[in-house]
Amino acid sequence: MKKIFSCLVISAMMLSMVSCGIEGSEKTAVQTATENTAETEKPTAPPKYAPASEPAPVVINGDTFIGEWSGGKNRILISKNGDGYIADIEWRTGGGASMTDSRLTYNCVYDESNSVMVCSGGVLYETEYLGDGETSETRVYEDGTATMKINVKNREWQGGVLHEYSISWLDDKDDTFRDYEFDKIQ
Repeated sequence: MKKIFSCLVISAMMLSMVSCGIEGSEKTAVQTATENTAETEKPTAPPKYAPASEPAPVVINGDTFIGEWSGGKNRILISKNGDGYIADIEWRTGGGASMTDSRLTYNCVYDESNSVMVCSGGVLYETEYLGDGETSETRVYEDGTATMKINVKNREWQGGVLHEYSISWLDDKDDTFRDYEFDKIQ
């Protein structure tokens, strides 16, 4: 019995050596080529999105300005009004007992030669919140002027190029929000 068991163990060892390539293992050319290719070429995942294509041309006109623009708690709302536009701008300053809300409304026209919105007749109202829960509204001026321009940034998104619009409001009356950009949200 010991001889049979010993013969089986020796046979199993020899068989495993041959299959592992230690002795007498002859590989075919196809096996060798396949192993070499697998070692040098690692599979890569396909890209999540297709490569970005050329962006569509950016066209800016008066209607490009229409919508809601936001910069934190500050906002600009531009709407069509006959042949022109109305720009309503709201912002808050201060906090707690000394908080003030400002609302400025302009009549605007689109200047096609400079691709900007030219605004005039700006009326500024300030609402001050008093410590006792009361408010006080003051008409500060009614001769405000400003210029608004669209800024466009391009970025890749889902295999294409996305145009992200922001607006710069250049207030000529009191230099409010100079170099501040509002992002288009609607």
